[in-house]
Amino acid sequence: MVKECSARLGWKKSTTYTMIKKLSDRAILRNEDTMVSTLIKREEIIKMESEALMKKSFDNSLPAFLATFLQDKKLTATEAEKIKKMIEEATE
Repeated sequence: MVKECSARLGWKKSTTYTMIKKLSDRAILRNEDTMVSTLIKREEIIKMESEALMKKSFDNSLPAFLATFLQDKKLTATEAEKIKKMIEEATE
Protein backbone atom coordinates (compact mmCIF):
# COMPACT_ATOMS: atom_id res chain seq x y z
CA MET A 1 0.00 0.00 0.00
CA VAL A 2 2.91 2.33 0.76
CA LYS A 3 4.33 1.80 -2.74
CA GLU A 4 0.95 2.40 -4.36
CA CYS A 5 0.28 5.61 -2.40
CA SER A 6 3.78 6.82 -3.20
CA ALA A 7 3.35 6.15 -6.92
CA ARG A 8 -0.22 7.46 -7.26
CA LEU A 9 -0.31 10.24 -4.67
CA GLY A 10 3.33 11.11 -4.02
CA TRP A 11 2.90 10.28 -0.33
CA LYS A 12 5.74 9.37 1.98
CA LYS A 13 5.59 6.17 4.03
CA SER A 14 4.68 8.11 7.18
CA THR A 15 1.80 9.88 5.40
CA THR A 16 0.34 6.57 4.26
CA TYR A 17 0.51 5.14 7.78
CA THR A 18 -1.03 8.30 9.24
CA MET A 19 -3.94 8.14 6.79
CA ILE A 20 -4.50 4.45 7.49
CA LYS A 21 -4.58 5.22 11.21
CA LYS A 22 -7.00 8.14 10.77
CA LEU A 23 -9.32 6.14 8.51
CA SER A 24 -9.19 3.21 10.94
CA ASP A 25 -10.10 5.52 13.82
CA ARG A 26 -13.09 6.73 11.79
CA ALA A 27 -14.17 3.12 11.10
CA ILE A 28 -13.63 3.49 7.36
CA LEU A 29 -10.73 1.01 7.20
CA ARG A 30 -9.68 -1.96 9.28
CA ASN A 31 -5.97 -2.66 9.79
CA GLU A 32 -5.32 -6.10 11.26
CA ASP A 33 -1.90 -7.73 11.08
CA THR A 34 -0.86 -5.40 8.23
CA MET A 35 -3.95 -6.37 6.20
CA VAL A 36 -5.99 -3.28 5.35
CA SER A 37 -9.61 -3.65 4.27
CA THR A 38 -12.55 -1.31 3.84
CA LEU A 39 -15.47 -1.27 6.25
CA ILE A 40 -17.84 0.83 4.16
CA LYS A 41 -18.85 0.67 0.52
CA ARG A 42 -17.42 2.93 -2.16
CA GLU A 43 -20.83 4.53 -2.73
CA GLU A 44 -20.99 5.59 0.91
CA ILE A 45 -17.53 7.15 0.69
CA ILE A 46 -18.55 9.09 -2.43
CA LYS A 47 -21.69 10.29 -0.63
CA MET A 48 -19.65 11.43 2.38
CA GLU A 49 -17.16 13.27 0.14
CA SER A 50 -19.97 14.92 -1.82
CA GLU A 51 -21.69 16.10 1.36
CA ALA A 52 -18.40 17.49 2.69
CA LEU A 53 -17.79 19.36 -0.59
CA MET A 54 -21.32 20.80 -0.56
CA LYS A 55 -20.91 21.97 3.03
CA LYS A 56 -17.41 23.40 2.59
CA SER A 57 -17.66 25.02 -0.82
CA PHE A 58 -21.35 25.78 -1.32
CA ASP A 59 -22.65 26.47 2.19
CA ASN A 60 -24.60 23.21 1.89
CA SER A 61 -26.67 24.67 -0.97
CA LEU A 62 -27.60 22.27 -3.77
CA PRO A 63 -28.80 25.13 -6.02
CA ALA A 64 -25.45 26.92 -5.60
CA PHE A 65 -23.59 23.72 -6.45
CA LEU A 66 -25.72 23.09 -9.54
CA ALA A 67 -25.39 26.69 -10.72
CA THR A 68 -21.61 26.43 -10.51
CA PHE A 69 -21.50 22.99 -12.11
CA LEU A 70 -23.77 23.97 -14.99
CA GLN A 71 -22.27 27.43 -15.54
CA ASP A 72 -20.53 26.56 -18.81
CA LYS A 73 -22.26 23.29 -19.64
CA LYS A 74 -25.37 22.38 -21.57
CA LEU A 75 -27.41 19.36 -20.55
CA THR A 76 -28.79 16.89 -23.05
CA ALA A 77 -32.54 16.37 -23.01
CA THR A 78 -31.97 12.95 -21.45
CA GLU A 79 -29.79 14.37 -18.68
CA ALA A 80 -32.32 17.10 -17.95
CA GLU A 81 -35.14 14.55 -17.74
CA LYS A 82 -33.14 12.34 -15.37
CA ILE A 83 -32.44 15.34 -13.11
CA LYS A 84 -36.10 16.40 -13.19
CA LYS A 85 -37.13 12.88 -12.18
CA MET A 86 -34.62 12.84 -9.30
CA ILE A 87 -35.93 16.20 -8.07
CA GLU A 88 -39.53 14.99 -8.25
CA GLU A 89 -38.67 11.83 -6.31
CA ALA A 90 -36.73 13.80 -3.67
CA THR A 91 -39.42 16.46 -3.19
CA GLU A 92 -41.42 16.16 0.01
